[in-house]
Amino acid sequence: MKRAAIISVILKNPQVSQAAFNNVVSGYHEIIEGRIGIPYKKGTTALISLIISADLDKVNEFISKLDMIDGVIVNANITPEDIPI
Repeated sequence: MKRAAIISVILKNPQVSQAAFNNVVSGYHEIIEGRIGIPYKKGTTALISLIISADLDKVNEFISKLDMIDGVIVNANITPEDIPI
């Protein structure tokens, strides 16, 4: 069964963290349903929303990998129940 999640990400210094962030995201492309990214304040911060669906272990693994990137702040809201596949 799958869960859906909305993940909000703040890149505090995109020039430093963007490559690592994109590398992780591309490695999980199969679970990403949507992505919105907005540069903020002349490139000093980037705000990104990701919509994903996967089994709970994969969701947590993805969030954990993002959270390990220096300069990246991650928050997630995950559906409490499984969603239909």
